[in-house]
Amino acid sequence: MSKEQAKENESTRVSDELQKAKIQLQELRERNSELERTNELLQNKVKFQEDYKPDPVKFDQKNITEKKDFFSVVEEVARIGSFEWDVLNNVVFWSDGLCKIYGIKPEDFDGKLETVMAFMHPDDVARVNEEIAEMIASRKFHLFEHRIIRADRVVRFIQGNNKFYFDDKDNLIRIIGTNIDITSQKEADARLHLALEESEKANRAKANFLSVMCHELRTPLNGIMGMADVLSMNQPDKEVQFRISIIKRSGEALLKIIESIMIVGKIERDLFHVHPEAFDLKMLIRRMIDLNLPGAHGKGLEVRCRIDDKLPDSFVSDPYLVEQILSNLIANAVKFTQEGWIGLEIRYNPGNPGRIVMQIEDTGIGIEMEKLERIFQRFFMIDDSSTRPYGGIGMGLSIVKELTGKLGGFVRVESQIGQGSNFLVELPQLEQVEKPKKLSLKPRPQAINRRILVIEDDLTNQLFMKTILDRVDCSYDIVKNGIEAVKAIQEKQ
Repeated sequence: MSKEQAKENESTRVSDELQKAKIQLQELRERNSELERTNELLQNKVKFQEDYKPDPVKFDQKNITEKKDFFSVVEEVARIGSFEWDVLNNVVFWSDGLCKIYGIKPEDFDGKLETVMAFMHPDDVARVNEEIAEMIASRKFHLFEHRIIRADRVVRFIQGNNKFYFDDKDNLIRIIGTNIDITSQKEADARLHLALEESEKANRAKANFLSVMCHELRTPLNGIMGMADVLSMNQPDKEVQFRISIIKRSGEALLKIIESIMIVGKIERDLFHVHPEAFDLKMLIRRMIDLNLPGAHGKGLEVRCRIDDKLPDSFVSDPYLVEQILSNLIANAVKFTQEGWIGLEIRYNPGNPGRIVMQIEDTGIGIEMEKLERIFQRFFMIDDSSTRPYGGIGMGLSIVKELTGKLGGFVRVESQIGQGSNFLVELPQLEQVEKPKKLSLKPRPQAINRRILVIEDDLTNQLFMKTILDRVDCSYDIVKNGIEAVKAIQEKQ
């Protein structure tokens, strides 16, 4: 079995365990709701005992016995127990259900507080005493948890709920409460936590695998596209040039898929950090338009662009992330529009001048209303049939949403089938800290009497670099790694 298959099997196993743990947790939550209802019944029992005044006309001993039997059955079914502590006389009364939780027979319980405390886990005694003292002092009562060591030395988790009674002088005179055995819920929570950890570990392994796979794919792909460029330099005839262009377009499409997978991998591993800097926003927008013009004009589409004159030349954000957002949205507009036009408009938000709005509109196929809420989900496709004509892997819009969120903005879409789509991205406009640096164009120094050292471990890329360097007629050395590079430099000195 290959490592990839083993990782996939492990990921499936962890996913199954996580699903089982979720089901068990849901069952325990339902049981906890039932226990809360039972606890309410027991509180009513306590109130009944407090308020009950014998009335020989309406009640007899048989009625009282039947009610006590009823509450005993309720305790047994719900695995809950009740108690009463007479503080003045220092006597504790336990119900049969509570005795069962603690693993003793009712006749063996001596009613002493020391016996009760002996069952409590020694590591929890101080904390529980502090909680109870705080509740008594503040008169704010809440559920609390602790462990007990049963008579058979088995450790169980208990959830307690107490009610305190005071006399006219504000002295504590009685405590009535319930205990619920929540060990099963605690064990389910632990299993769920472990399953979540295993799932996160499997996801990290998957993300690492995808990252390595993408790098391994990109290396030979760069070689393919590089050699296609070399072939184009030899001025082939039209038929060969056409075939070379197919190779390059196919390579560019595959490279875009690889880059999308790498971006998603970085997002999943939380490696995508925002690096704000001042850049020329208008120039970036025009560059994005120019990159997509050939595809749009090739389909006979009109390209419209409007940039608000009030926008500053310098904009502070992460230019790489902004470029990824625009690239995905414009490429989608071109892909899903067969006739008509695509438009890009950049403007200030009139309701919030501190933010800019980037609007990408098209007259394409549109999106069904029921699919709009899912359009930004990862791997979701408008047309998921096996014969879908538009291609793609369904990650572009999810990347747009993730990156927009990282920049402190949001994205929304309006669309109708057959009438096109309208995507609006709103990003915060930060203060201008510096003007974008302009490149100074200087004459390129000649390569005469210069020697170039190329470090490349891929043979195809080595051949590509050799071909390029031979065309500029310069001296060079090609080595496979850093060790050989150091050795080559030492030999030339």
